[in-house]
Amino acid sequence: MNRKIHQACTYGGLVFVVLFGIGWALIAGFVPPPPPTTPAADIAAFYADHRFIIIAGMFVVMVGVGCLMPFMASVSVQLARIEGRWPVLAVSQVTIGVINTVLLLIPVVMWTALAFRPDRDPTLIELLNDTAWMFMLWPFSTASIQNIIVGACILTDKSSAPVYPRWFGYFNLWTSILLAGGGIMPFFMHGPFAWNGLFGFWTPAVTYLFWISMLMYFTLRAINAQAQDEAQSQERDGAGNVTATKVATSTC
Repeated sequence: MNRKIHQACTYGGLVFVVLFGIGWALIAGFVPPPPPTTPAADIAAFYADHRFIIIAGMFVVMVGVGCLMPFMASVSVQLARIEGRWPVLAVSQVTIGVINTVLLLIPVVMWTALAFRPDRDPTLIELLNDTAWMFMLWPFSTASIQNIIVGACILTDKSSAPVYPRWFGYFNLWTSILLAGGGIMPFFMHGPFAWNGLFGFWTPAVTYLFWISMLMYFTLRAINAQAQDEAQSQERDGAGNVTATKVATSTC
């Protein structure tokens, strides 16, 4: 394996988190999210008054989201080490990673379009704004299933030196439950399950941040361990070849 390439792909997760946070929260000002009950006129005014910074923020987010896929591919390579010849869970994980990336790109494009022409009818802006927030926060199924897949794969690792720590497998399963809490978000306009509430936004957001940070750390650790194992294996093979050559020479 090429350790530097695998590490670079894994650091894509860090780039994603940093750029997403800077663009979405700090520049565009989308944290905390506007309440679902915000009047259409106020929503339209927000996009009109912050047109440039919203577009600039979404540009930064777009760059960050693009770095998510190499990270997911790197994770799946490590999961494939656990599964062996038929890595169905690793393939499923990277497939869901693609889906989640697209689900993140859609609201980014929609928010950019809203800021691009903020003089539209306020009710239309409200509709597109609602849709963008739904795309961003509601797809609980793919997020939870991704965690279940990663957790299940980790828990199948029975080797003496597991790729990921076993407790991290259980952490993934617990994370899937916390992320699933946003599934009932569309039923609420107020309270903790609304898209700006404790269970509709804050719990999934903080949980996802912890999860992706830990996944990146343990993936980097797994890459380093794999590289060391391969280097030691090559040294043993080289020593064995030298010994065999000496024996053959002395025999002759």
